[in-house]
Amino acid sequence: MYRTLSAHTFEVNENISIRCTSERTRYGFRHLASIVTPTQPDAHAKACYYNRTWEAFEFESVARAAASKLHDPERQIILDYLEHYKEPSAFGPLAGLMALADILTDKPEDANRLKARALAVVPGIELPDDWDSLPEEEKARRLAGVQQLAAEQE
Repeated sequence: MYRTLSAHTFEVNENISIRCTSERTRYGFRHLASIVTPTQPDAHAKACYYNRTWEAFEFESVARAAASKLHDPERQIILDYLEHYKEPSAFGPLAGLMALADILTDKPEDANRLKARALAVVPGIELPDDWDSLPEEEKARRLAGVQQLAAEQE
């Protein structure tokens, strides 16, 4: 009945894992979490959403809700893990690809075109509608800023 949109398993340590899924619902979507520990019954949580969520990482709220159903020390271990969890950056290989564009091309406009193509495949990134009408110097300035940010994220 529900269509799974995404899934992720957080391996907290060798004994504790959090299995999360995102499913489409009739009115939006929901996140489900199930925590498996060796000493306590599985803890489950569900969070329903009508719009996009603003979390530090996908499944943060539902994972915390499931953790709150556990007792210490597992609850504290999971909360500490979630507090310090950092999603892998989508910008990881982008800085390298953008630097490669400078090496492979002779003209700044060709480098800008390759860099923009690399940037366009990053999920959630969209070039402005007027991108093609911008001067090459402005494109280069903006792309250099993105390249610097991507390098810092590695």
